[in-house]
This record gives sequence, C-alpha cells and structure tokens, in this order.
Amino acid sequence: MGSTTGLSGPTRSHPWTVRVAAGLLILVGVTAVAGGVEMWLYPYGNEFVRTEWLRDLPLVDTWRLPGLVLGLGLGVGSLVAAFGLLRRPRWRMLAPVQRVTGRHWSWAATALVGIALGGWILLEVVLLPQRSTIEALYGTLAAGLVGLCSTASLRRSLALTPDRDVVPGQQVVSATPERGLPGRKRILRRERVLIGLETILAVSALGGAIGLVTGGIDLGPVTGDLPFASAVLAGAALAVVNGALPGVVVVATVSRRSWAPAGHLVVGAALVLWIIVQVAVIGLVSWLQPVFLGYGLAVVGLALRLPLRPTVGTEETVMPGRLR
Repeated sequence: MGSTTGLSGPTRSHPWTVRVAAGLLILVGVTAVAGGVEMWLYPYGNEFVRTEWLRDLPLVDTWRLPGLVLGLGLGVGSLVAAFGLLRRPRWRMLAPVQRVTGRHWSWAATALVGIALGGWILLEVVLLPQRSTIEALYGTLAAGLVGLCSTASLRRSLALTPDRDVVPGQQVVSATPERGLPGRKRILRRERVLIGLETILAVSALGGAIGLVTGGIDLGPVTGDLPFASAVLAGAALAVVNGALPGVVVVATVSRRSWAPAGHLVVGAALVLWIIVQVAVIGLVSWLQPVFLGYGLAVVGLALRLPLRPTVGTEETVMPGRLR
C-alpha cells in the first residue's frame, strides 16, 4: 500500500485512548475476517447465518458478497487501522488524507471503521428478522470507536508534526548513524524470539502438511468437513500459510528487509485466523488448537512491539529541522 519510509519520528508511549482504540479495532478485525471466511465457506448458510435470511437481502442470493464486504472491508480494514494507530507508518498514497484532516491517516481510518461498523449493524437490524446481543455489542463498539476519535487525547496524539511525519514533496536526509553501530546491522531480542517461534511454526506446519498430503496423518471423519473434503488441499494450504510464510519472514528478518516487522504481524494474524477458521469448519477437536491460538497471539503481540523498520546502523529517518 504505497511506499513506506518507516516510523513517523521517535517512538513514544501511546495514550490510553490510542491503545483502547487499537484493541477494539483488532477485536473487530479478527472477528470480522472470521465471519467473512465463514460466509464464503458456507454461501448458502449454516446454523449461524441462516439460509432463509437470504430471502430478506436485496441484490444477493448467497452469503459470499456480504462475506467479502465483512472480511475485507471491516476485517482487514480494522487491522490496517490498528496497525496505523500503533506503528504510525508513513504511506505516501494516503498523504492526501493527512493533508485534509491534519492528522495521521489512522485517525480517519479508525473513524471510518466505526462508521462502517455502525452501518453494518444498522443494516442487520433493518434487513434480518432475528435480533442478537452480538448486534448490541458491536453497535457499542462502533459508537466507542467514533467516540474515541473525537477525544482530545487521540486527536492530539495523531496530529501531524514536522519531526514525526514526512510532508509530501519534501526530501528526507540521512540521520546520523546510531552510536556504537557504525554501519553494522543488529537483530533485536524480540526479533530473535520471533525467529525462533516462526521457525518452530514453519517446521511443524510443513511436517503436518507432508503428513496430510501423503496420507500419513488420517483425519478420519473430520475429512468430510474440510473444503472439498480434501486432506491434500488442506495440507497444501497449511504448507503455504503456516509453513512457507513464516519461513519467508524469518529469512527477511535475518537479511534485514524493511517489510520484515510487518511480516511478523501477518504471520501471527494468519495463524490466529487459521485456528479460528479451523474450529469453525471442523470444530474443537484437539488441545493443540487453543495452544496454537495463543501461539499466534504471542507472535502478534511481539510483532506490535517491534520498530516498523529493521534496526540498522544507518537509515533514512525524519529528524527535527532536517526536512528540506
């Protein structure tokens, strides 16, 4: 999404309003993506999204289009907004939004998610016959997100300042090399922990994928609940999502690629979503499912505490008074 030039200035602790807003966005994002995947996998409904409800919806005859809007719009959109609040990346394609609002683009993204979530709940109330406490919960979350965007604390935290944000059209000059690290790249302790976690994940996932593809792992009657009732397809997906992806991010971390910190976040979120979808499809069948759910959340937590760009001896950074 556009070009990224790193963190917007020196890191600092976030006010409570930013932390709460990011937490709400992550909750909305993860559950919305899971709901969207469920609608896509069960286009004609199941016990949670009823088949008969489709008769009340205009323009659609399956749940796939609503699932796409829910998963990509509210789900991925919420996670991107949360990432923006916590890491404050500079994305050039969103600079026009910042020029209009005078704040980092994540402020507008958070408000937009709150409004969109409120609209989604309103449509549910209007179009669907059955009421749920979930609607009241997410309606409250929508109001909370919009309300947080209106607080002085959050607006002040996300206000644009010359030493924290790249002004479009201005050049960024190189900062002074970090003291004690003249030209030498280093790996942070959290990154070493993530490398270990992701290596274990990749090896175990590839082992499981090989077992599924070759028939060495027999899922028994559970196979019938898989998409297309195919253990081979499930094994291939496992190899790509939880095997190859972590492996690529580990290599990127060691080679100090600029996108590696975001890659860790993707690995953790992918594992969490994998477990959520797995439980939705085949049910809670193993103690490993909650273990790997916690595993994924741990990776996400560690990833959110990393600098947006790998730590190096010299890097392009916005410094006070150095914009021209």
